[in-house]
Amino acid sequence: MKQKITYQGRSLFFNFLFVFVNLIGLSSIVIGFHPNFKEFQLLFLLLGFGLMSLSIFGLIIFKGRLLMSSVARVIVGSICIISGLVKANDPLGFSYKLEEYFEDGALAYRIKELFNSPSFSMEYLIDYALIFSVIICIIEIVLGVLLIIGGRIKIVAYLTLLMMLFFTFLTWHTASCDSKNKYLDEDTFSLSSEIGQLKLAESKTNKSIKIVSKSNNQIIVHEMKQPQCVTDCGCFGDALKGSVGRSLTPSESLWKDIILVYLVVWIFIAQWKIKSNTWRNNLWFLSISILLVCFFSWVFGWYFPILFCLIVLLGGLWMKQVGGKYLGNTLGSSLIVILISSLFVTYVLIYEPLKDYRPYAVGNNMLQKMYDGADGKYQTILIYKNTKTGAKRTFDAASSEYSNSKIWEKKDWKNIAVENTPIIEPRQPSITEQFNPFISKKDVSNAELTIPFVRRVIELNNSEDSDVSLRNYIVHEKKIVVLVSKQLNKSNWNSIERIKSIFQECKHNNIPFILITNSSRGAINAFRIKYGFNVPTFVNDEIELKAISRSNPALLIIKNAVIKGKYPHRSIPKYEWFADAQELFSTISKEVTSSEKCDVMVFSPSLFISKLTEIKSNVKLGFQNFYPEEKGAFTGEISITQVKDSGADNVLVGHSERRAYFHEDHGFLKNKVDAALKHSVNVIFCCGEPLEERESGNELKYVKQQLIDSLFHLKNSEIVKCVIAYEPVWAIGTGKTATIEQAESMHKSIRSWIEEKYNSEIANSISILYGGSCNAANAKELFACPNVDGGLIGGAALDANSFLQIIASF
Repeated sequence: MKQKITYQGRSLFFNFLFVFVNLIGLSSIVIGFHPNFKEFQLLFLLLGFGLMSLSIFGLIIFKGRLLMSSVARVIVGSICIISGLVKANDPLGFSYKLEEYFEDGALAYRIKELFNSPSFSMEYLIDYALIFSVIICIIEIVLGVLLIIGGRIKIVAYLTLLMMLFFTFLTWHTASCDSKNKYLDEDTFSLSSEIGQLKLAESKTNKSIKIVSKSNNQIIVHEMKQPQCVTDCGCFGDALKGSVGRSLTPSESLWKDIILVYLVVWIFIAQWKIKSNTWRNNLWFLSISILLVCFFSWVFGWYFPILFCLIVLLGGLWMKQVGGKYLGNTLGSSLIVILISSLFVTYVLIYEPLKDYRPYAVGNNMLQKMYDGADGKYQTILIYKNTKTGAKRTFDAASSEYSNSKIWEKKDWKNIAVENTPIIEPRQPSITEQFNPFISKKDVSNAELTIPFVRRVIELNNSEDSDVSLRNYIVHEKKIVVLVSKQLNKSNWNSIERIKSIFQECKHNNIPFILITNSSRGAINAFRIKYGFNVPTFVNDEIELKAISRSNPALLIIKNAVIKGKYPHRSIPKYEWFADAQELFSTISKEVTSSEKCDVMVFSPSLFISKLTEIKSNVKLGFQNFYPEEKGAFTGEISITQVKDSGADNVLVGHSERRAYFHEDHGFLKNKVDAALKHSVNVIFCCGEPLEERESGNELKYVKQQLIDSLFHLKNSEIVKCVIAYEPVWAIGTGKTATIEQAESMHKSIRSWIEEKYNSEIANSISILYGGSCNAANAKELFACPNVDGGLIGGAALDANSFLQIIASF
């Protein structure tokens, strides 16, 4: 009878032990080859190879290959999902990395050398780099899911091995590439072209350039060139840089891939033994893989991968259950994972990466990123040779042995080499000198002269021989808006009108607005004419512009060197979206004159009140909230005396959000009204019914009770200092608005209740405002109602133009 293959083999305990020892041995070998552990290299290598040999032998004897392959499936599958997601999060960034590999001096030079084929080129693949990027990251995610849920393991094992060999080849190229080497390259040029004529001329004096064929139309040139070395591991490296502060070195990336290849080999060897997962297998596999993904999410400081991993794994299993005859299998699982991954990739391509690991991410301080590098620490090794005997001696230049030897004074000894070995590798700052928006002085136009900094530089040095750099200006400016476009003629300018309106608002508020591009001055002038957009424009290296934003164009808001906002071209906001309270108030104040037909009042968050009182304005200021007590142990609250001292003479009381979220009841609101009037602070008292009261027909009774409990206790001389704002709670922030009849009916009732409680003169003197989704479109009609005396404006007031239109509705 054929023996059944199980996970436990001959002993579950020993097989688990051998798997653990195998992974420890593998780790020891990797550590042994790491330069930081060079001193203990032999110890780690002996330990690593010994443990791996022992564990492999044990796994064979105890039939633990299936268990080892299962552990490998979970590890490799989880890493594939994470790695694929990191690439899918930034497919453009991954495509830029592929473009580097497709350059003629990168991967192609290996083929040229290996097959003696100097004409071989991969540059035609550059145009397809983004397609390759998307396909690779989706395949990686799909293979990761299938490894974990156990779908078509034979095919998956082959594909995963091929994928890992491909990645290992890339990282081997990166780790072993030496830019000092030379390789033979063959190019064909048109004889009439400028570069063709240049190569023809250079071949006469430069021995590394040789014309091997010449016809009437073209020449074939052989040239010795230096290879183009890719210096880091792309998106994975960016993610590590942005989270732990450093990327993997090329050598570390290679070892990462070697480890994964080793684990995939275990899957490949055991592929004939692996059966489809049972529900219990899936429970274990999914649980362990989610734990591994949690660990990597913690490393990367990004917890979306946990959710994504759950969605794709459960989605794959769900399709197996409900897919029926045609899709209830590995094909169905693969298709659902492809769909989910494609939707994610599409989103980030349309907008920006969901998680931005680059130094220009929102929230980063650019000034800090410019100076977060570190100098390396080096050991200087001096090598001396005896000119008579040929003996060699090696010294540490900083050692007492070297200083005591005085070998440099001995005639028979000659210094033949100086080697600087890094003890601590130097680290470049996150934002290097490549970020340097500049303009040649000869290119400065009137547009650039609107920037005071540029004018000062020009005035200090009138020569046209130097450039004006904005590198330091940008990070020291209080607030600046930066439009980034890698190439003006390749950008999507569907939002140009909104960008131009933001530019005008910035000019109006004295906020610098600049455009940074890599286009020529001719292309810049053509762009200005085409769109009527005479914006100050500066030039920067395109590689750095790609790092700033994947979107082309993109808008950045920078305040005191901190990137406060980054908007891709498909979601350029209105100016008011990123304008702060001071700018918004300043814009409104400039348009509101003392001759307005109505009083204009702004209720600002308390944080900004002190700044707003400094602005000369006809607009009155008020507090959104306060605490009724004059003093006491009420940490975090703002007392009514502090309100009075601030210079603001108005307060909101009873707003629906204060009632609902902070449980301010009628008694507490009554105390607030009394405290404000005691200190001669005007009250805007809010009242209004929720949806259930409106639908049950109790709205009049509900609102009247609010007034009786919190306001109608006031004397005649006090009530006239109040304004009442009716805000139907069911219409706030929902886009719903009470009809003209509903608004007028409630306002008329409120006025009649005031007359009933006090008298008609007081009732007619008190303003009653409407506050339920009032906006520029409906304000005029609402304000035309006999009993609607104004509006309590919410979201529409965040747009200065909209608010000014509402004011003009009177």
